[in-house]
Amino acid sequence: VLILCGITCWYGVKNEKTSIKGIALGFAILLAVGFVSTIITSFFTSFARPSHALYQYIPLHNGLWYFAALTALVFGVFVLIYNWALKKFNLFDLVIGGQVLMLLVTIFVSLLLPGISYLFIWPLLFSLTAALVFIFWDKPSWIVRLIILCVSGLPILILWPNILKTLYISIGFGLVGLLIFIKIIVLGLLLPQLRVISHWDQRILPILSLVIVVVCFGVIITGNKVSTDNPQMDSLFVHVDLDNDKAYWASIDKQPDEYTEQAFENQYTEANLSDLIPYEDMSIISKTIDQDTAAGVIIDPITVNVVNEKLNEDSRELTIKINAEEDVNNIIVFIEPEFLVSDVKLNEDVTLVWDEHWPVLRYYNLPAEGITLTVPAVIDEPLKIRVLTQKIGLPKVLQQSIKLRPNYLIPAPTAITDSTFTMQTYQF
Repeated sequence: VLILCGITCWYGVKNEKTSIKGIALGFAILLAVGFVSTIITSFFTSFARPSHALYQYIPLHNGLWYFAALTALVFGVFVLIYNWALKKFNLFDLVIGGQVLMLLVTIFVSLLLPGISYLFIWPLLFSLTAALVFIFWDKPSWIVRLIILCVSGLPILILWPNILKTLYISIGFGLVGLLIFIKIIVLGLLLPQLRVISHWDQRILPILSLVIVVVCFGVIITGNKVSTDNPQMDSLFVHVDLDNDKAYWASIDKQPDEYTEQAFENQYTEANLSDLIPYEDMSIISKTIDQDTAAGVIIDPITVNVVNEKLNEDSRELTIKINAEEDVNNIIVFIEPEFLVSDVKLNEDVTLVWDEHWPVLRYYNLPAEGITLTVPAVIDEPLKIRVLTQKIGLPKVLQQSIKLRPNYLIPAPTAITDSTFTMQTYQF
């Protein structure tokens, strides 16, 4: 393909069908259209995707209709721009410039993901061959021209519609801007076919694109109602602060819905998850549970004891035993690095490197005998350890005051919703 592209450029310039400047112009125009389409995609996805950081990669209901609408929209923009460009500039400049850009993309993809390089090589091979034929054959009959145009476009029409659909299903809206950019580069190989259609009627493709966009949004609007087939998501959890004898309702949602409103009662405040769980940065809403109700919740589900202490010249080594109730799903142990002089050991045989950016240990399903941590601590100040526990489910005391979710509401797919967290600081 690289050699064929070089031959096409060489004979294109030699036969005065194009020029170096014209090829560079065609390259720049297609690249600019690709970036414009990416910008349009970013605006489109800003309202198509949920704005919450934890929800934005969840596949959309009717997501393929969103993608079809976006694809039709950028295709319409592509056609409008090139209807103008085909009137202003030489066809061979635009075509060969686009082929050069496609060649660069093909080389990059072949090096990075050689298994899918055929998606780029075959369309480019057919397009370059057709361009080379037209460079040497000035005026073929309309039947020959039609056959060449149809055959040269076949690899794109056969390979790309299905692969775009498959890639969208695989990655969703997370990288859809990249998909659209690649789609525009591939469409640049169809400029000869676009020119024929535009000469017949330049309005037909933009109108068709608009009709597809309207139809897709019609399907989206009529089929996007909340139901058991298209449930709405929410989150609700309880955080118990044993250091201050307080309990909180909390949610990562921006505002309560029909279910979580039972807990918040329009009395919530905006906060950050780091206020409840160290080193987590996310906006939440929370509400303090009244003292009488919280009394049945403020219970420590774990025990933390020092079972051995060894003093050295510049440090002290503490062996700490942690036991948890049977229904505790996991614990997170927080120790600030400045309290440590070397690595912590788990159960005497596993060395834990305490990362200063994430100084925690998370342990799931503690055994009945518990776990031990051997902590080499500084000698000149007390060792402080914070332990966060998580139980799956809300406390039974609080469940009594909340009705179950209706069948069109489901818990958000996060690790913290519908859970009870307990935090306490221990000092030794």
